[in-house]
Amino acid sequence: MTLRILIIAALLVFSSKALAQESVHFEQLHIGFNGPTTLERSVIQSREEFESSWIMSALADEAPALLLKVDFSRVVLIAVAVGSRESNTGNIEVPEVTKHGEGLIVNVRVGVNDQTCDQPDEPSAPFVLITVEKSAQLDHYTGGISVQNFADGCKPVPKGTKKSSSVSK
Repeated sequence: MTLRILIIAALLVFSSKALAQESVHFEQLHIGFNGPTTLERSVIQSREEFESSWIMSALADEAPALLLKVDFSRVVLIAVAVGSRESNTGNIEVPEVTKHGEGLIVNVRVGVNDQTCDQPDEPSAPFVLITVEKSAQLDHYTGGISVQNFADGCKPVPKGTKKSSSVSK
């Protein structure tokens, strides 16, 4: 009986460690409002991939300056488009990136106007660009996206404008 309890306890410990999520250091480089209108996560591992992606056209004139900040020999660029958000306020943040198994989960928070806000809904497609260090444990940088809206007052919806940001977490 004692051996069974010991085996069950060991299995619980190992399974909880397997399910544990580890925070990953990242840098948030840019947010914009003219990305894809559907939920999308793109992993860019080279300048060539960047230049052939939707990100290049979304950034337009800002692309060369952003490329100067990305050293593809040591980091991977991840773009998360949250889809159409007609009431977003322009506040988009990545509070956390976690490693889960062999993949990464990017958590994104999008500020939206309160329900009582009288600002008209406008077409907008927010996206965020982050970098993470290249890792031997992450072969494909697959994973998921977690997107949450949060009430953020009452502000005009940004349309197609871009906002550079640099936040390291």
